[in-house]
Amino acid sequence: MISGRDALLQIDNAIAGIRDDENRLDAALASATQEAERLRLEQADDYRALARVRLDALSGEKVTGTLDRAEREALKLLAEKRKALEELAERRASATKSLKKAQAERHGVAGKLEDVVRRMDELRAKTQRRLASERDWISADEKVAAAEEIARKADAKADQAEADRAEKGRPYEADKLFMYLWANGFGTSKYTAGPFARFFDRKVAKVCGFIEARPNYAMLLEIPLRLREHSDRKAAAVAEVVAKRTAIERAALEADGIAKFEAEFAAVKAEIDAGNAGIASVQADLATLDASHGALVGGDDPEIARALEGVAESLASTDIQTLWAQAYETPTPEDEKIVQRIEHYGAAIAQAEAELAETRATIRETARRRAELEETRERFQRSGYDRPGVTFNNESMLGNVIGGIIGGIISSPELWRVILGGYQAPHRRSGDTFGGGGNWWSGGNGGGGGSWGGGSSGGFGGGDAGSSADGGFGGGDSGGDSSGGF
Repeated sequence: MISGRDALLQIDNAIAGIRDDENRLDAALASATQEAERLRLEQADDYRALARVRLDALSGEKVTGTLDRAEREALKLLAEKRKALEELAERRASATKSLKKAQAERHGVAGKLEDVVRRMDELRAKTQRRLASERDWISADEKVAAAEEIARKADAKADQAEADRAEKGRPYEADKLFMYLWANGFGTSKYTAGPFARFFDRKVAKVCGFIEARPNYAMLLEIPLRLREHSDRKAAAVAEVVAKRTAIERAALEADGIAKFEAEFAAVKAEIDAGNAGIASVQADLATLDASHGALVGGDDPEIARALEGVAESLASTDIQTLWAQAYETPTPEDEKIVQRIEHYGAAIAQAEAELAETRATIRETARRRAELEETRERFQRSGYDRPGVTFNNESMLGNVIGGIIGGIISSPELWRVILGGYQAPHRRSGDTFGGGGNWWSGGNGGGGGSWGGGSSGGFGGGDAGSSADGGFGGGDSGGDSSGGF
């Protein structure tokens, strides 16, 4: 068994762990980028050295000048991008550290809130036991029970009348002649037809027996309406007696010191709200930094692509096989050594580029898994699953699935299914309308209001009065109520 806030902490810690992985990958990417730059620079130096050794002055000047311009542009741009990535990684690491701290603080404060709620529940239970033997509350509770019974019967009568109306009204409503006259108000002050229409309508009325049937159909329609109005009045009567009982309970709670706990709850709740606002701000900053980071490590920066293309064109102006052939034709071994180094650097650069591509792909996949967990965390909080009293009965499975998402072998929807499967709503005792109702259970059972910030779902001493009201159509209801009478 694990509490909702501890489950949220598990998700937060998993996200923080992924962000740590992203920081390590950023460092690896920076290192690999720097190594690739070094290899290119040394290869370019060797090309220039080879040009000076092997080519004539004019050719050497041309190749060297082209290499210098292209390489300078590429290296300068890569250095700028690397510096931007390092600064961005530093800012992300700092924001991640701030987020970890804020989430840990919120987790601690949430524990304080749960403790306040526990003490409030204990006080409420104590007050409830005390009132159970006091005459005023017993009398008020008996009136509520009687009113609810009356309301229940009145609601049942209204339901039955509505069912009878549907059943018994079918023969009338199936008669098109009858319904034609009914719709036009024949036989009532609503009927406004002219002499010609009146003549034929009277004949139609005789054919379908409208005059005899109309009062019965009118009564059939009217009875459910009157019974439902009566039921509504009885429901309102229940609310009135419940309010009186609640006033007694609230007075008893205040006498026992509930106000002190409510003030403490409000203070801790305000602290949580402020912490949530700070966390939301840091998360928004991180989202912006993540977007910038994704653009930098994506490997498809058009400026870098253009600069490296210029270098590639320069270096490919003389292919390696030609350079080897030319080196063998000279008496000096120096150019052969240079060509060998150029070939070695070419292979090393290709390997470095492959590692860079793999690291970028890993960064993108890691960011995707983090984003999935962050989306699940937001859904978890919006659903109010981190509020006091919520528990999950599948702690081990929850941890395993989170680990699977981190490892890339399980998707985020599976985590949400596990969350739903293990969710257990806050334990509520049968008398939870006692005392007028608090609002610490905001967020509802399983929906809305995340981080206890939504609407109330009843709570301590509140709630509705219970069943709908009913009463006696045509006579008195049980419990001594004699209103009604159609």
